[in-house]
Amino acid sequence: MHPRFNTRDAVGTALADVAPGKIIPPAGQYYGRVVNDKHIWTPPSELARNDDARDAPWLDSAQLVGLT
Repeated sequence: MHPRFNTRDAVGTALADVAPGKIIPPAGQYYGRVVNDKHIWTPPSELARNDDARDAPWLDSAQLVGLT
């Protein structure tokens, strides 16, 4: 297996530990990933922090169904 990829079991275990609070993200960190079977907290990308990008699908959807 490639060293940057994880098994389904490793990722599943990490998610199972986050859900009930067994693993708690550091303050202000909400995006996690598993690298080499370790949970890593990373800041969100610039696009993920962009309010216009966040709102665009909702605004487009509302327009498509006739909402203002």
